[in-house]
Amino acid sequence: MVLDELWMVTKEEMDFQTEAANLEEFARRNKEIAFVGVPKLYQVYTNHLVLVMEYIEGYAIDDREHLEAEGYDLEEIGSKLVDHYIKQVMEDGFFHADPHPGNVKVREGKIVWLDMGMMGRLTDSDREQIGKAIQGIALQDVGLIEEVVLTLGEFKEKPDQSRSYEDIRGLLVKYGSMHIGKIDLAEITMSLMEVMKENKIIMPHGMTMLARGLTHMQGVLAEIAPQINMVGIVSAHMAGIVLEERSFSQELKKGGRELYRSIHKAIGIPSLVSDILQGHLKGQTKVNLDLHASTELERLLRRLVRNIVIGLWVMALLISSSIICTTDMKPKIWGIPALGAFGYLIAFGIVMYVFLKHIFSRK
Repeated sequence: MVLDELWMVTKEEMDFQTEAANLEEFARRNKEIAFVGVPKLYQVYTNHLVLVMEYIEGYAIDDREHLEAEGYDLEEIGSKLVDHYIKQVMEDGFFHADPHPGNVKVREGKIVWLDMGMMGRLTDSDREQIGKAIQGIALQDVGLIEEVVLTLGEFKEKPDQSRSYEDIRGLLVKYGSMHIGKIDLAEITMSLMEVMKENKIIMPHGMTMLARGLTHMQGVLAEIAPQINMVGIVSAHMAGIVLEERSFSQELKKGGRELYRSIHKAIGIPSLVSDILQGHLKGQTKVNLDLHASTELERLLRRLVRNIVIGLWVMALLISSSIICTTDMKPKIWGIPALGAFGYLIAFGIVMYVFLKHIFSRK
């Protein structure tokens, strides 16, 4: 899966017409931002094998020595860099997926983005789900985060929702109590990827590009302004976007769409009920139940059923042995039929086994 994605991205990067189109789109989306720049593209000289653009003289974003010598405030540069990157992700849905120091320069007071060969895209739905995930993290709502993961992910096989719920809850327990300044975004990303791997969940291309980009950004910040808390900036910016998107007009539009969708579905209910009733009358009704239980509950139920079955065995042995003992069946031991005595011994042995197992078990 990783090799397939790398090959696809490599082919995209080798087509300079694609990179030129990305450069033009990026410039158009960010033309109103005073502190952001992109190289000028010379489209007339550009084709799929050759890309001609302006040469950028500035300093690399992690060149502390020269930036400080020129009087730049590294903390301001770091804050603006992260804030603009989150703008790319959450507002544009079109972001630089390879923001390492060689691709970001500072020139004449502007952060200049280079090399648009690897760009990530997020749909409106993706960005909405990311907003929900931020809300779920803030509220410590495991169910909401699980809903986001299941909505965004693709599955190699049918997901085990009880297991995914427990794994996500484990992540929240591990990171939810940490101070925001101590959170390592790269570590969280790796932990989340591990959870997805264990649950056989494949995240869409745009989300893997985002994870890569955010990890690069954290590395850049560690070089130029380690005192800046990237997670704090990300959370504040994304929370603001979520609040902005919940304006009255947006909610009204969303409510109108939901009302239309509900009415449209409601129109089909009578015919659907009729089909169900006809199927029931013809004996074609089937009910499928898919029950999910945690490992601990599953083990408890299995033990309970086993003990009930053992109890029935003991009861059957005692009753049958008692009936045999009322007869004159031979051979006899201590004046009672040997078969009955043997049944009593087996029943006693089973009872002692269950009793001792219960005593020495720590659960």
